[in-house]
Amino acid sequence: MRVSEITAGIDLLSARTGIGVSTVTAIRVSHAAMPMPFATAFDTRIAAGELDELLASYQSAVGSALHRRKNQHALPGVLQHFEVADLVKAIAPRPAIVVRFVDPLGQAVRS
Repeated sequence: MRVSEITAGIDLLSARTGIGVSTVTAIRVSHAAMPMPFATAFDTRIAAGELDELLASYQSAVGSALHRRKNQHALPGVLQHFEVADLVKAIAPRPAIVVRFVDPLGQAVRS
């Protein structure tokens, strides 16, 4: 649902005159960071993505008994198809900047 909200925002910007939608950079922080790589990967109108406090991996969330906002990152069966790093790579050739990856507890991890 959040991905559709992001793309609806891009639709709104596209409809306005005088806005160069091809220069839109998507910036998201913390628990809101997960929908942004999906929207950026699938909506080529987003020129670039900048993500801070992005969950380092779905596997880390599945393997963690403790978590912060794990339900907001849940996608049933996602690990059968891809991991977070694959999603970030799918944004290419547009720039995707990950400022900081975090574990399921929201603590920074080295990438």
